[in-house]
Amino acid sequence: MKYFLAPHVHGCIDKGYLILMHLHRDEYFLLDPSELKELAPYLSGDQNLIKLDVSDRSYKNLESVNSIIEHLLENELITKDNISGKPLISIYIPSPDSPFEQIETSDDIKFSWHHILNILLSGIFSHFLLHFVPIRYVIKYLGTRPGNINKDPSPRLVKLAQIFSSLRPFLIRNRICLYDSISFYFFCRFYDERPILIVGVEAEPFSAHCWAQQRGIILNDVPQNIMRYTPIMTI
Repeated sequence: MKYFLAPHVHGCIDKGYLILMHLHRDEYFLLDPSELKELAPYLSGDQNLIKLDVSDRSYKNLESVNSIIEHLLENELITKDNISGKPLISIYIPSPDSPFEQIETSDDIKFSWHHILNILLSGIFSHFLLHFVPIRYVIKYLGTRPGNINKDPSPRLVKLAQIFSSLRPFLIRNRICLYDSISFYFFCRFYDERPILIVGVEAEPFSAHCWAQQRGIILNDVPQNIMRYTPIMTI
């Protein structure tokens, strides 16, 4: 029997670890390489991604496999339902065009009063969402206007990223990646631009990060900060 990721779960593999993000709980679950090796023959997905020879059954321990599957089912991470469930697949995002800072700011960046007003409103609204609205509803709301990460960023979007970077001190919180990225998203929406938000994870040591990107341009961060993360979700 094959199992599928539950519809509210996003997953990826990093350094041999299976990392699952449970949106309803706002939690991450990790399976180490040995556990993934046991689970792989039963998990629907790209076997090239898992990189295991599932025809070799010598490693299988039925008791261990059943324990792993039971744990994942109890935590609503996987499902037997191939209609609502989804396979584990890799998420492709373009590599940064350059390893160096791409959105350069300077004292010559021109902005107007409406930019200041809109970054204040974006920051306040993002703060409200992240404090009072479950993350799954925030993600659902942001995803109602899907974008295309492979589309070249417009000159206006790059300009907005420069202005956002210059006006970041007007945000009401310190630079926290999820808050910063959602604030940038709403700031761009004031001007009919729609950046792609990416959530990436690293297995060892575990960490998660969020940033905005369009094609190979990192819009609210620097490439050095994001290149070690494996994408687990795009918004």
